[in-house]
Amino acid sequence: MPARALALAVVASALPCVAWGSFEDLGYKVKPIDGSLWASMHGGGRTTNGREADRRILFSFDDGPDQRSTPVLLDHLDRFGVKAVFFVNGQRMVESRGDAAENIEVLREIHRRGHIIGNHTFSHRDLGTLGARDLEWQIDALSRFVESVTGERTWLFRPPFGRLGAASPHLAQAGYTVLMWSLDPLDWQTDDPAEVCRRVAAAIESDPNGGIIALHDTNRATVEAFPLIMEWLEQRNAELASLGQPVVRVAGIEAFYRRRSRR
Repeated sequence: MPARALALAVVASALPCVAWGSFEDLGYKVKPIDGSLWASMHGGGRTTNGREADRRILFSFDDGPDQRSTPVLLDHLDRFGVKAVFFVNGQRMVESRGDAAENIEVLREIHRRGHIIGNHTFSHRDLGTLGARDLEWQIDALSRFVESVTGERTWLFRPPFGRLGAASPHLAQAGYTVLMWSLDPLDWQTDDPAEVCRRVAAAIESDPNGGIIALHDTNRATVEAFPLIMEWLEQRNAELASLGQPVVRVAGIEAFYRRRSRR
């Protein structure tokens, strides 16, 4: 494996001990009591899929939390110093599920470790099939639930199946930023970690400018593949650096946030 001097460049900086600032001084810090202090700064922005990435990638994970796989992924993220966005579903934490209590604790742990929690609706419904009242409930109920667990409402939104339906006005009124994706390895189609890694590598190589990667922490193969992905990216960046070419950096959401224009 290449020396750490040629390692993957991960965006990270010290978090100032203040309650305000700009994205130029934004960083992350793990604290037992407050998770990400900057989550609210990501609300009210423009819809983005990450195509303006400038050779940066953001890891995002949909459909969790899952008490069997998400904690393992959190440890992998810590190991590589990566901060991700988790788009969660309330259906995994309802009382009727036998693992609801464990999944709620995982949600709390995602927040504690400084990752951003995004809204993926309460029960993963296709918004294009819902009327206005049901659509708004899917969004608002999940946000209220997350806030009851973490103390922080959700500010990022990703629609199930990538279909917003008629949700845009409500999302704008509620101050959401819609975060889509530009790199889709279809990791949910395989249970082979090596194949997940190959798909992610192919997605990044197909668009070397970077972007937002959509993955699923509910897929155990994806979780097992994450160290392989990071090791591949480290080796690929070493090759690029040796050729005098720019590397692909892993970044946080602040690299992709775009403020909504005010008129």
